[in-house]
Amino acid sequence: MEIKKSTTEIISNKWKEIEELKREGIDPFGHSFNRTYKIKDLIEGNKDLQIGECGKEKVSVAGRLMALRTHGKAIFADIEDISGRIQIYVKSNKVGEDAFKLFSKIGVGDILGVSGLIFRTRTGEVTVFVEGFSLLCKSVRSLPEKWHGLKDV
Repeated sequence: MEIKKSTTEIISNKWKEIEELKREGIDPFGHSFNRTYKIKDLIEGNKDLQIGECGKEKVSVAGRLMALRTHGKAIFADIEDISGRIQIYVKSNKVGEDAFKLFSKIGVGDILGVSGLIFRTRTGEVTVFVEGFSLLCKSVRSLPEKWHGLKDV
């Protein structure tokens, strides 16, 4: 049986996460980040990449974390900016163990910037292979429900 947390509980837990990050010396707000592309432009500029092929240019994009999938020492996630959505791939041996542990504390709704090479996965999805990232803003509230407020008439 799934118990839904109240908004107050969720916000309280998020503030605890923020305080924990601060104790570890990580500022959860107010960073600057130089992105080189909007997500839509990055995807369109790499539409000719073949499966398994990697781009030659290091790219930087920023957006809100919309989905997160952990697979042991690898994490797939989706970030979204105003122009579109892209998958990112974070691997512990690429970013380092400390950075990987930090990334594990990032949640859906947080805003981050990532840098790395672009590649096309086996499933054909254009993806950023993350070499570095910055937490730009830790979210305090959950994202709204996708269909909140919609009713059949």
